[in-house]
Amino acid sequence: MIHPMTRPHRSGMSLIEVMAVTVLLGMGLTTVFSAMGASNSTRIRTDKRNRALAAIQSQVEIFQALDMNALDQQFASSDSIPFAVAGLEPERNPAGGPGLREAGAVTRVSRISGASVRTCLRFRVAWEDASGPDHIELHFHHVPRS
Repeated sequence: MIHPMTRPHRSGMSLIEVMAVTVLLGMGLTTVFSAMGASNSTRIRTDKRNRALAAIQSQVEIFQALDMNALDQQFASSDSIPFAVAGLEPERNPAGGPGLREAGAVTRVSRISGASVRTCLRFRVAWEDASGPDHIELHFHHVPRS
């Protein structure tokens, strides 16, 4: 029989326990950093969408203030008017050519004359970022004020 005082005394952790804890800690840190990267990417994409929406809202207010004659003058030479959006890179040309000049464009989709005169305008902002191409589009029906 071994005397209690002569038994080997074990303190600390074995090598297997240390390795298991290290693996678990590594997996946890990897998950945390991965989630941080994904949330940062989502934050950047949301910021760009908010910039696009603010630019569209600003353009809608500009065109909303025009009467029908002034609106027709805006589109006298072209059915599309480009506008810049601060902080957004314009979308690349899908055919591989140069990209668009500006990220935003207002396009006159239709103009209906007669008793109920109205013009349909399409506001579109298209951009390209690290997540790929994205766009926001809004249609606005301009009617004369009575």
